[in-house]
Amino acid sequence: MKKVLKISLIILLIMFLVFSVFTLFFIVNIMNESKNISLDKEKLLASTSQLKVFDDNLNIISISSTTGQKLVKLDELNDYTINAFISIEDKEFYNHNGLNYKRIAKAMLNNIKSMSFKEGASTISQQLIKNTHLTNEKTIKRKIKEMILTKKLEKQYDKNTILETYLNVIYFGDGCYGIEEASEHYFNKPAKDLNLSESCILASLIKSPAQYSPVNHPDKALQRRNLVLNEMKKDGYISLEEYEDGVNSDLNLNINEIEKTDEDLYFRSVVNEACEILNVTEKELAINGYIIKTYYNDQIQNALVSAIKNGEKHINANGNVGDELGIVINNENGGIQAFYGESDYSLINLKRQPGSAIKPALVYAPALENGIIHNCSKILDEKVDYNGYSPNNVGNTFSGYVSIREAVARSLNIPAVKLMDYLGIEKCKNFAKNLGIEFNKNDNGLALALGGFTEGITLQELTSSYLPYSNNGTFIKSGFIKEISNRSGVVIYRKDEVGKNVMGSDTAYLTTDLLLEGVNSGTSKKLKSLPFQIAGKTGTVAVKNTNLNTDAYSIAYTTKHTAGIWIGSYTNQPEHYLEGKNNGGTYASEHLKNVFNNIYLSETPPDFIMPETIVKAFIDAKELQNNNNIALADINCPDRYKIEEIFSVRYVPNIISDNFSKVTPTTLNVENNNSYAIISFDALDYYIYELYCNNKLLKTFEETNGQITYKHENLSENNKYIYKVITKSKFSDSYIESNTETIYTENTFDMLLNKQSQNNSTKELSWYFY
Repeated sequence: MKKVLKISLIILLIMFLVFSVFTLFFIVNIMNESKNISLDKEKLLASTSQLKVFDDNLNIISISSTTGQKLVKLDELNDYTINAFISIEDKEFYNHNGLNYKRIAKAMLNNIKSMSFKEGASTISQQLIKNTHLTNEKTIKRKIKEMILTKKLEKQYDKNTILETYLNVIYFGDGCYGIEEASEHYFNKPAKDLNLSESCILASLIKSPAQYSPVNHPDKALQRRNLVLNEMKKDGYISLEEYEDGVNSDLNLNINEIEKTDEDLYFRSVVNEACEILNVTEKELAINGYIIKTYYNDQIQNALVSAIKNGEKHINANGNVGDELGIVINNENGGIQAFYGESDYSLINLKRQPGSAIKPALVYAPALENGIIHNCSKILDEKVDYNGYSPNNVGNTFSGYVSIREAVARSLNIPAVKLMDYLGIEKCKNFAKNLGIEFNKNDNGLALALGGFTEGITLQELTSSYLPYSNNGTFIKSGFIKEISNRSGVVIYRKDEVGKNVMGSDTAYLTTDLLLEGVNSGTSKKLKSLPFQIAGKTGTVAVKNTNLNTDAYSIAYTTKHTAGIWIGSYTNQPEHYLEGKNNGGTYASEHLKNVFNNIYLSETPPDFIMPETIVKAFIDAKELQNNNNIALADINCPDRYKIEEIFSVRYVPNIISDNFSKVTPTTLNVENNNSYAIISFDALDYYIYELYCNNKLLKTFEETNGQITYKHENLSENNKYIYKVITKSKFSDSYIESNTETIYTENTFDMLLNKQSQNNSTKELSWYFY
């Protein structure tokens, strides 16, 4: 036992020594690396740190400073403000040399006890370094760098300079950097005029601007403010009376909304995308002075803004006009050239149900790609029920057999659901994922075919999913940013403009053909007046059992650009619901028409080009009309019964119609009335029918479709009559005889005797039983 214990102790000692050596080596390595780390005054003094954003012609469209270039001197602030930050953030600020070792030890002990790393021990000096020089990653390496830089900071700058710089660069939420900008935003006053409660509210925001936002979470903001007041009281900065006055006061916000320009939503989206690409915060993005080149196009942005601002709007019963959002994407590179909305920044990543605008990506394109349908295929629009899920069309009507082209143009729901059920939900989802559509784990029902998402998708996602149709099946992820460089001009990110092939060029063109019909005769017909080819699809999300809608979409594309318009309400509250006539085919499509009109004022886009993967072929119109089947027309098919259609070379129909080469017999029915006969049979207008009686031609019928009835009069008594029909092709030598029907006529006297005999038999029978 002692031996085992001894061995165990030796192993533990060896492990401890190895760990110690490794840790020492790790720390020494970081220390050596850190020798070359120096304080960056441009980062530290954030007023000189700017984020530069350029348009597609390399013109500057925005310059953003971390602090908005609104600085305040420390000696301009009152004691309440300074002491509020000292009490809640770093009580020993003026006593330590950058690091509070007691606080570090206490935090480490608490973290060990809780088996977590929730409690921090950063001083104001450390926070300044973290906010201006480092990322938010939680690693030992970053923490050691932070400590080294903090020591350098304390050696080069006095305490007041550090505190002043800190107050001018920290983030206060709602896009506010620095205490001056925050004071003007939340209280509509300069920071020097902040009272006790207001100072504590701003100080309370530092820990978590989102969680303690006085705008979005007033209750939590009050609780946090009262904690700051209590700390100030304990530290002797305020009296009991001042504390009580403070905790009994309201938030008293006086929000000063920053005036927005027509480019602000675009710029804000650029910032969001840059933060995601570089995995940094907005604060870090600005402080590091990145140079961002975008796809922004001033002419296209103005076209979008003008269409939405000046377009016809409809006010609902509650007096509300829906929020509106629009986007224009360059087909060639996926660059977002315009983005505008009439609301706040909540619209940027707003997710909503897309309605029928999702049908091309989720249903029709995958069905075409898998050869399940042709554009001219017929599908039965009827009442259906899938284990309790029973979708309806708009107006609760059903149209019987319709072509796929008509189903898409009219945005019928039943055909879309039927196709998804046939293909399989997962296959449809996997196809749409390649088009940039994201799904919630609960998105597993057939309602997806009609846009029934759990969380919804963004307008950017929806509009981008149409890009492959104009790019021969290649999907390019859309984006605002073309390129990002650091302050030194070194490119650190460049957008991939090559894309990925996600469907055949045949599928892309056939889908475009469907959506061209949507403009020509369907729900997107408001775009029809445009003097160039444009394909489109609408989407409307209705409120069940009402004549109201929550969302209206219109998406369309040319060979050059793809654009989308959404109308709805980002709050999605009942008082903001749209009236029934405000749907995808009305105001949204009207705005979209104006967008494209304005984009192509001087030059129109070329037409869509049919790829080599598409072939044209004639099909038999009669076969399609009579049997809902697609069959190629044979050589004998007359021109008037031919329809020229387009097909993928992969899925050209392999059935050839023989309607005009091989004759099919008709069935003859004859009714005997002794003095005349009624002959009837079904006819097709592309056959010739010769009616014979006892091998003599009675009559010839042509150009007749449907049932033919012929009365053969003046039949002789006591005769036998044999009828038949010979069906002949008009376009070949083919013919075929029908069945024969034979009747016998009787003598009139015999007929009377027969009737009398029948009557007598009946009497005798009746008497016998009586």
